[in-house]
Amino acid sequence: MNPETLGRLGAWTHLLAAVALLVLWEGGRRWLPALLGALGRRVGAALAGTRPVWTRSLRSYRDRVAERHARLPGLGRRPGPDTATIRVPLHREPADPTEAAHPVRLGDLDRAVVLGGPGTGKSALLRQCLLTWALDPRWRRERVPVLVELHRVAGDARPLEEHLVDRFGEDGFPGAGGFVRRALAAGGLTVLFDGLDEVASTERGRVCLALRSFAVRHPSCRVVVTCRTAVHDSALAPEFDTTLHIGELDDRRVRRHLAEDDPAAAGRLLAALREQPGALRLARNPLLLGMIAYLHAAKGDVETAPPRSRVECHERAVTALLDDGGDRSAATAKRTVLTGLALEVMRAGGRSERRTVDHAAALGAVTALGLPAAVLDELADRDGLLPRVPGGFAFPHVGVQEYLVAVSARTDPDGLLAHYRADPDTWREVVRLWCGLVPTQTGPVVAAVSEVDPLLAFECLAEVRVLDTAVADRVTDHARAALGDDPGTVRAFGLVAADPRPRGQVVLAFLISAVQAGVPAAHRALAATGLPRAAAVLANHLDAAPAAAALASMGEVAVPALAARLDRPDPTPVVDALAATGAPAAAVALVPLLDSEGPVRFLAAWRLAGLLADPEVEAALTGSAPARPYGWVWEPFGGSAVAARVVELCAEADDVPDGRVDNRIGVALLVFPFGEEVRAAVARAPGAAAFDAAVRRGASGLGPVPTRVHLALDRAVRLDLVRRLRAAPRPVTESDWPAVAEPPGRDDRPRRRFRGSAAHRVLLAVMAVLTLGQAAGGVALLGGRTTPAGYALLAAVVAASLVEVAAVWAWERGAVAYLAAFTGALVLGAAAAGPWFALGACALVPVVAAVLAVLRRRRAPGNPLRGLLPG
Repeated sequence: MNPETLGRLGAWTHLLAAVALLVLWEGGRRWLPALLGALGRRVGAALAGTRPVWTRSLRSYRDRVAERHARLPGLGRRPGPDTATIRVPLHREPADPTEAAHPVRLGDLDRAVVLGGPGTGKSALLRQCLLTWALDPRWRRERVPVLVELHRVAGDARPLEEHLVDRFGEDGFPGAGGFVRRALAAGGLTVLFDGLDEVASTERGRVCLALRSFAVRHPSCRVVVTCRTAVHDSALAPEFDTTLHIGELDDRRVRRHLAEDDPAAAGRLLAALREQPGALRLARNPLLLGMIAYLHAAKGDVETAPPRSRVECHERAVTALLDDGGDRSAATAKRTVLTGLALEVMRAGGRSERRTVDHAAALGAVTALGLPAAVLDELADRDGLLPRVPGGFAFPHVGVQEYLVAVSARTDPDGLLAHYRADPDTWREVVRLWCGLVPTQTGPVVAAVSEVDPLLAFECLAEVRVLDTAVADRVTDHARAALGDDPGTVRAFGLVAADPRPRGQVVLAFLISAVQAGVPAAHRALAATGLPRAAAVLANHLDAAPAAAALASMGEVAVPALAARLDRPDPTPVVDALAATGAPAAAVALVPLLDSEGPVRFLAAWRLAGLLADPEVEAALTGSAPARPYGWVWEPFGGSAVAARVVELCAEADDVPDGRVDNRIGVALLVFPFGEEVRAAVARAPGAAAFDAAVRRGASGLGPVPTRVHLALDRAVRLDLVRRLRAAPRPVTESDWPAVAEPPGRDDRPRRRFRGSAAHRVLLAVMAVLTLGQAAGGVALLGGRTTPAGYALLAAVVAASLVEVAAVWAWERGAVAYLAAFTGALVLGAAAAGPWFALGACALVPVVAAVLAVLRRRRAPGNPLRGLLPG
């Protein structure tokens, strides 16, 4: 193209260019952000599982977990309780049935199977584990928990590791395969498998084998499995050799739950429950307690009597949820839909997933009744009885589903028995609920069930309305002969004996006679009734070990019977039994003993020292006694004259009984009354862990009282205390104590080890670069001349490099000497080697000065107690 043509096109070219630029600008403004956003999401998804972004993905996972599990599922549109505030009573059954059950923390075990009845809080316990990690400021240092619902694993033959990756992806950590592999290998995960009982019986064996194999492949990770007690058959042994049990809620846990829903009405509702022992027993189950609280909130008062049976509780809750709109005919239609779907899902016992209903099946059930599809939206969004899940709908709780199945099978006992015989584990609870629903004779069903499971038939006695006397006698006689220490048998006897009807009174009389005859299992069964009359009988036999252990399991119910016996000549068993209940009322009953004569005041003081670790006990004891010499001990924690008296008596005692000691009281005892003895023993030990091990062996040099107090503290607290005492340049004084509950100050924070830290690596790199520069400078100064002086100079540089590496790497021992020797070598070399060495030595002097300043700060901390026990 010639210049003339270009000249003629120039104006048009400029115009076209301007138009094209305008089009690109407008298009870019509209489409470029979306394009970049999509590209960013793709890149983010591709990099989500890579090591550089693990921390960010974990933070996202943590935020999602905290949001999802902040509250437990509630009924209808009503939110459930705060997950962080629930207290699930978890214990390990003792090997000796005459001993009390041992409370445990799930975080203290690497392998555990958690057992409990329907609605006892198994899933809530695992949700709380997740939330506790998510809210912990030190979450990066803890194992990362992940929750896998086993009913979603059934029918899927993929390895369990892939299910972990899926769950991380659902909770905000996409592409977590690399992280999961690394964390499993390093023992960095806590894997929580929920609901083994919800796996269909045809799949349960395969799932159990997969769980055992998973535990073998990843021995350093914590693995927990939950299951219903009646379904558990030890199929996870020997890999899971620890079995924990979830107990019933005691009175104060019931009160705490009710107070969270409505603090003003909690006392009235609890009083109404106590007027009906049957209703109070229902309230000891978290699922049923939630229903009772919902009914109370829906009615607005307690004028209506609380439900007295499981069936009544379910019936009234479902009715209240369905009748929320006021249209009775619509409620009846929706009830028909629910019962039909529940029965259809439960009948599919051979399939892997028996909790969820796919959308097509749910829609078909609705249209078959001539109802609009909007009914499903009401059941899911307004009533909360069929919430949405991926792919369809699910029942809010297995217990609700089982009740609806029982309603559907009300007029079909033969079909119910056929299903039960085919799959006893799945239909067990349905049979119990059916017995409570049917107002006619249930003898044939109970008799047929007794041939398969006599214990289930015995439990049905507490549910049935009408039962043939001959069948009831036969079932009861078989249960009497089978009375033993099995937790399921004990629970069944407690359930039946608590029934105020004649059959229950017969069983209660049998248990009382057996207790009087000294049968150990009868003590636990009688305590399982939760009746004040049972507590009084057991208190009369307190000198027997089984009675003391049984009373401890009754909690607050046992306090009045025990407190009435504190005036006996030797109240020691009563004091121990009161303390074992852990109830605030028990602590209040022990306070008068602090001013009594004789050794019982010391025992009461030590028992209160353990009970004060409970915030409710501390609140109950505030202001219960006059001022004492050790009153300053409790001032940082709000003040308690009782605590001051406890410290005073514990300091005077010659012996310490077994049991826990509140960290605040234990620390006060170790640093003040026994301060000199503890400080001398700590100084002789090479470290905190070594001192702790010596105390456990009895080789620390401490007397019996400080030894027992030290071991009664939480391990983290006692190790931290020893480290602080070792670093303190002076003895601890009373003026240091007020800061024990304050946040750690700048000079009092626990310091991480320098060796291996980022600062350590940076300092090592800087000093290495300096040494290389000095070596290069020395070679340049020599200019290639191989003289003895040149060899000596190079040898000095190499020696200085080795000293440097040793100085920084062996930081914990002798670092100052190494650094001083290295600095000296550089200074001497600088005089003979010229500017390169002089420059290196000058650059290193500030580094050495900073190191020495840090070492001096490590040797001169501030208040050694600040932040040890933050309030």
